[in-house]
Amino acid sequence: MTQPVDAASEVRVLVVEDHDATRYAYCKLLKQRGYAVTGVATASEAMEAAATAQPHCILLDLGLPDMEGAVLARRLREVQGTSLVMIAITGIPDQAVHDAAEAAGIDFLFHKPLDIDRLAKILPPIGP
Repeated sequence: MTQPVDAASEVRVLVVEDHDATRYAYCKLLKQRGYAVTGVATASEAMEAAATAQPHCILLDLGLPDMEGAVLARRLREVQGTSLVMIAITGIPDQAVHDAAEAAGIDFLFHKPLDIDRLAKILPPIGP
């Protein structure tokens, strides 16, 4: 279980997903649950958005067009530190991809399609 964020602040989630409709759906579902959400499509946008938005959690597609998800996860972890909750989402059933994600500092790995109720159980809680 992740630690609650101060009730006076928003719980910020960065969604990194290159498929527009999927990114939109994830963002919409998370916003409906009360999270402050930023959605981006590429690794370069993710690095910029992470620096600006200072997310508590990153939902990261491992199959991005401009960088392997594990490489991005490692870079994000270096910059954002260990308190950031990093959740990988993948449609790739390859064990090597999963192992690389784990080695890069991914906290949780989900398979597509995303189970939003299961995800909500590991996101930082909102409020007291």
